[in-house]
Amino acid sequence: MVDSVPFNVHNSPSGLLTVESIAYEHVALFGIEILVTSAFLLGLFRLRRKLGLVPFYMALAGMQQLQTLLALTVYVQVVPGIAISPGSTVLFTGMLFTILLVYIREDASEARRLIYGLMAANCTVATISILMGLHLNSRFLINQLVLRREIFFLGFRVMIVGALVLVVDVFLILILYELIAKWIKTSLFLRIYASMFVVLMVDTLLFVTGSFVEQPNYWSILTSAIIGKACTAAVYSGILRAYFRLLPKDSLAERDESLIGVRIFLES
Repeated sequence: MVDSVPFNVHNSPSGLLTVESIAYEHVALFGIEILVTSAFLLGLFRLRRKLGLVPFYMALAGMQQLQTLLALTVYVQVVPGIAISPGSTVLFTGMLFTILLVYIREDASEARRLIYGLMAANCTVATISILMGLHLNSRFLINQLVLRREIFFLGFRVMIVGALVLVVDVFLILILYELIAKWIKTSLFLRIYASMFVVLMVDTLLFVTGSFVEQPNYWSILTSAIIGKACTAAVYSGILRAYFRLLPKDSLAERDESLIGVRIFLES
């Protein structure tokens, strides 16, 4: 196990946020990553009548694995004291964005197939990564990129935790979306954002605790993840609202809203 996630959080000398202390280029890059990710996902989803949903689901499975790798290796300090990973911030929030897209546009059964596919991909890659990581114990290994065992073995833990938490996330977001829809009837953006925000806060607490609780910078990781995901969710919610504005109202799925969070796992 690694001693800590590979980033160091530094505070500004004065303790105050200054113009010079903000990593504007990385903030802009995060924005570009969100736009590109959502453009690809929405594009593949729009082409589902011609291509089917297989390319769409394969893209999501690839994102899920990239998310895990980045959560283990890459963090960016966008402001003093706040370092976030593009994997957990951009890609995971994009996963919830996708689940809501499929649920709102299609139905609960399609959302169920999506989540089962992602769980299967997580478990498969996590198991194979453990086996591949065993090669790093050999004295005959040629490790040109100097890969560390932790990428494979800690990655297994992160993937399994992520797969379990994802089940909770889907259960929550569909229940919350329907409940919030009864309170917020005039703003689709607020319904989407409120649902994503609550689920992201629960997910962040469960995922960071399950993956990094023993590390000395646990609280920094948790705080940074919450702030990053809250901001990212607002952007994704705006994009999803704009997407639905382009669709006729009668194109949204008709469904029985009662007990939707339970039925998604029980319907055949």
